[in-house]
Amino acid sequence: MQTVEVYDAATPEDIVVSVNLAGIGSRATAAMIDVLIQLGMIWVVSMVISIIATMVAVGSTDVAAVVAAVDIIAAFLVLFGYHVVFEYYWRGRTPGKAALRIHVARDGGLPLTISAVLIRNVLRIVDFLPLFYVVGLVVLSSNSRRKRIGDFLGGTVVVKNDVSEPGTGYIIVNPRPYEAYAWWDTSGVTDEEELLVRRFLDRRRSLTPAARCSLGEDLAARLRPKVLGADPGLPSEWFLENVALATSERHSRATWEHLRRQHEIRSLQQQQLQQQNPLGFNTPLPLR
Repeated sequence: MQTVEVYDAATPEDIVVSVNLAGIGSRATAAMIDVLIQLGMIWVVSMVISIIATMVAVGSTDVAAVVAAVDIIAAFLVLFGYHVVFEYYWRGRTPGKAALRIHVARDGGLPLTISAVLIRNVLRIVDFLPLFYVVGLVVLSSNSRRKRIGDFLGGTVVVKNDVSEPGTGYIIVNPRPYEAYAWWDTSGVTDEEELLVRRFLDRRRSLTPAARCSLGEDLAARLRPKVLGADPGLPSEWFLENVALATSERHSRATWEHLRRQHEIRSLQQQQLQQQNPLGFNTPLPLR
């Protein structure tokens, strides 16, 4: 039976989510795949540079030196830029990680930032020392979160995609608005809690499936006792969507009621002035 390593991390909303860690074996296999791809890229780039340099500088004795210098620069860009570009633009994945169904995320399942990607990959040089990631493997094996030095300083962790495990992905049963939300009483929901709901709904698609499911369920469990009239059988994420709709509706009604009262007050004042000045020499009162 395969052991699943899990650690709990807190989100900015102070809600703890459980994250399934990628194992050492899957990370090592993914790294080998990425290295093979990088070596292939370097070989192709080197061949192209050699052909171009030979065509441009026919008969020159400095061709070999120029090609060697450009090859070194190209190799550095491939080795360093490969992980940065893939991890940032492919949501924490490289071809190797995608093949092993793992990816990089920030602590708590949050999406990666460019600074986190740069930090963890710049420090890859330290993790590589003295050869073949010896330092990185030692550090990674000695902590429960399976982090190397770059992960500690970058605030990142390598996790499983979790899409194939039951209970981790989240499916909204009915994407259409739940019409009964108009009867919900959300007066017990504070402004801070409403903000938490909207922040979750805004960034849920960028969260890992496990973090999205866990965070949504925790928020829903916190708010269900405060919302009167809601169907207790609604899925958590659907419930939160309609809490946001219901609170918006409540604010809209309150604004409309305020404007209606202001209009009534103004009309009453106008009538009083007309009674005091039957000839109509009165000026309209401004709306307060």
